[in-house]
Amino acid sequence: MDSNQPDPYDVLGCAESDDFTVIKQAYRKLVKQYHPDYMHGQGMADADIQQATQKMQEINAAYETIKRRRGV
Repeated sequence: MDSNQPDPYDVLGCAESDDFTVIKQAYRKLVKQYHPDYMHGQGMADADIQQATQKMQEINAAYETIKRRRGV
């Protein structure tokens, strides 16, 4: 694992021992919370939306890493 990358399970708020269903639920919850379109619809400031976009990239990368490791 690249030392510059955060642990994907920490990013999603899950444990490595969690079932993939639990991980997927955590991922979907975070996507809803941080999705830039959702935040824009809530009237958030552009700076907040930009931070959310970066957070979404981190969330998506973590989820893809977990899927790749588990062969899903």
